[in-house]
Amino acid sequence: MNIKSLAKPFLSLAIPLALLIPLAWPSLVSAAEFESKLTVRNGNQAMRGYVYVSGEKVRMDMYGQEGTVITISRPDKGLTWIVNVPRKEYLEIPGLSVNPLGRKSPQEWDKIAEKKSLEAEKYEGYLCDKTLYTFFDKKKGTVLEWKAQQLDYTIKFILYNPQGVVTTELSEIKQESIDDVAFEIPEGYRKISKKDISGKGAKHGQD
Repeated sequence: MNIKSLAKPFLSLAIPLALLIPLAWPSLVSAAEFESKLTVRNGNQAMRGYVYVSGEKVRMDMYGQEGTVITISRPDKGLTWIVNVPRKEYLEIPGLSVNPLGRKSPQEWDKIAEKKSLEAEKYEGYLCDKTLYTFFDKKKGTVLEWKAQQLDYTIKFILYNPQGVVTTELSEIKQESIDDVAFEIPEGYRKISKKDISGKGAKHGQD
């Protein structure tokens, strides 16, 4: 099941999918706990938001022209929530514990790309291990990753492929405790199904 294909009709936002959910974030879930600003750039377009991390739980708030989209990853529950704030609705995808940033384990990367370690460098005040991933499938291009040693977390990556360049980066990182409520569905929100999404998509197509 593809989160991006479900999210587009559900959210009804004119946002390139590459901006909504980055295609690759090659890092393991860590014990880090922090919040930060998030910026995703794709050509002349940019989207901004916030990321909240508490161990394996991750919340991503992205701000679009039609309102805020929240993606909450709960690997502990084996699901992901996509929340439409303007509509006060949410979609639950059971059996899916993929991090909203699309991160992959080293074992997964070994199967799809060649890894090359580069010289460490600082970004946002954090000393980072810098790695170049070259996909075996040349159509997918390459990924440059900056992984903060102190956080054991990727804080910047650049995806280069035939479609263009997508840069995703965290900034103004604040290491602090994140309340568990941040990773729950807000009160008063209505749960909808994939069937509901399909219906809305059809209606929008008729407008």
